[in-house]
Amino acid sequence: MITSEISASDLLAALSVKTKTTETTTPKVLFTTMSGATLAKPDTNAEKLVYVPQSLLFDFQKVICDQDAKLANMMPTSSFFERKVRELGINQGDSLVIYDDFGNFCASRVWFMFKAMGHDNVKVLSGGLPQWLAMNFPVQANLTSASVMGDFIAKPDKNYQFVDCEFIASNVFTNNGEKFTLLDARSSQRFSAQEAEVRPNLRSGHIPNSVNVYYKDIQNEISSFADFDYLREAFQRATGKLDLGALAFSCGSGVTACILAQAADALGYRPLYVYDGSWSDWGARSELPLETGHSRGD
Repeated sequence: MITSEISASDLLAALSVKTKTTETTTPKVLFTTMSGATLAKPDTNAEKLVYVPQSLLFDFQKVICDQDAKLANMMPTSSFFERKVRELGINQGDSLVIYDDFGNFCASRVWFMFKAMGHDNVKVLSGGLPQWLAMNFPVQANLTSASVMGDFIAKPDKNYQFVDCEFIASNVFTNNGEKFTLLDARSSQRFSAQEAEVRPNLRSGHIPNSVNVYYKDIQNEISSFADFDYLREAFQRATGKLDLGALAFSCGSGVTACILAQAADALGYRPLYVYDGSWSDWGARSELPLETGHSRGD
């Protein structure tokens, strides 16, 4: 397990900590999910969704996002992010644990959002809600609501950035004269244009010179990350490099790209750039080039 993950057992132990002071040492637990991705969601055999105790809702689709963007799920400004996170009762010194009901499909997206805003003490629950339920750990029927405002301060970190189409077009192919690798987290079939995009009005294919690392290929059977050595080999094979430099990531809409970013972070790559909008943006622009077929990362 990589250091930015926490096991269900360790989270249960952390939530059970009792202190004699008024200051709590337990982590804040944030639940997130993504509508429209039902094919990626496992069957938890639950008639009604239940949650890890003390879970707050982090809605990156409708609430903590750029409300004016034409594309879905776009990262908001730092000031907007700060205000919405404070409304969740989150403080600057809080440790955070993120999980979703997929295992990990969109939890890494929230992880990267906090990293981009300078909050280092954030982890993803290994295996997410399905693993928590499989271990028969306690649950609650409803999400928790914040009772007080937090004092979270957004401090954008240059090592973790959401970037746009112009950044990718200008920087992904050269970086100070050297190759700047872009990793695409979509399936091999979508990347190679063997499978059509499900979103309307999108071309099929991938951004020229990008390489394919399917997000599921770096996860194990419970949607936790593969072991460290496997991740290192996968990234070295994809990038063709042994050095730990800058990497950029894309996918369908900027969500599963963050799974690759979290893995790259654990390996020591810096800085990390996530193309917000990803193929939903690039694939919709007929003036931008594309390629089909496979990459050396396959």
